Amino acid sequence: MKKIFFTLVAIMTATLSFAQNTLVATLTHGDEVTMYYGADAFMNAHNAAASGDVINLSGGSYTGFTFTKAITVRGTGIDASNPTSISSMMSFDITENNNFRLSVEGIRFDGASIVGTFSNPCFLKCLFKGVVTDSSKSHIENALFVDCKITEHFYLFGSTSAVFLHCFIQTLTVKGSDSSTAQCVNCVLNGYFTNYRHSSFVNCILCCSSQTTNIDYYKLPAETQAMNCTAFNSDNDYYYNNQIYSAMQGNAISCSTSTYEAVFKDYSGGYSDSQQFELTDAAKTQYLGTDGTEIGLYGGQYPYNTTPTYPRITNLTVDKQTTADDKLNVEIEVSSAE
Repeated sequence: MKKIFFTLVAIMTATLSFAQNTLVATLTHGDEVTMYYGADAFMNAHNAAASGDVINLSGGSYTGFTFTKAITVRGTGIDASNPTSISSMMSFDITENNNFRLSVEGIRFDGASIVGTFSNPCFLKCLFKGVVTDSSKSHIENALFVDCKITEHFYLFGSTSAVFLHCFIQTLTVKGSDSSTAQCVNCVLNGYFTNYRHSSFVNCILCCSSQTTNIDYYKLPAETQAMNCTAFNSDNDYYYNNQIYSAMQGNAISCSTSTYEAVFKDYSGGYSDSQQFELTDAAKTQYLGTDGTEIGLYGGQYPYNTTPTYPRITNLTVDKQTTADDKLNVEIEVSSAE
């Protein structure tokens, strides 16, 4: 325990000392710890890593690269005062690995869309500008997204599958001619309902971004199902006689229609970091999911939360000299999601 403690103190001391001016990527391989610095630190740590290793990233903007290892990557959190972000295109090319799983948490991929091929990846508490998959360039199988935000688009083409839990998706498109599937639970989505092919929605809020009287844009596809969801149009001026609800009949169970004002405190379409997608007090009791809690991001047993799950040292104070009895006082403040 002493070895682990002093190793942690040494890592965090170096990280906090350089974090203000230098990007730091800390690679942990068994008992070996190696640090890399600068905009390419993440890439260099990745290149030196083996499957199953862990990379911890300080806050700051890193250069994108092609990711090929099934490892664990941890950032500072997408809403941190100094978030970990990727400043350019990030691609993934990871063949199936039965022993290890790609796991990424607390990182903003807001420089560009990501593309790639990987099986069973887990993205937790991340932000994406966009994700693109298609049969010729990318393939995602059994992807899991938890407490994530997709601020522009998520395209599921080819033969791909993804599960979204407590996520915001600005535009979801699941191509109808392919075998792609999407499952969403306690999510908020903004897009054309007709593009939600081969999908299921439970306890979700569906915002149709089409400003048209054409009822086809509001129709859920025949193979798509929605349960305990509410839906409305992106412009209440185009909200016509409950047409959304009528279009959802046959595919919807215990669903309803509403308006932005009746559901959200601070959301009216589009995306900005300041929006929290919280329901009004009235909506929290009116729109309930299958488990009796509110629909949307903050329902369920584990409501939406961007604080990383792993312990993070948020403050480290080490006395400059030892006490009279040769002891060194160290104060460490650690925080993590409950």
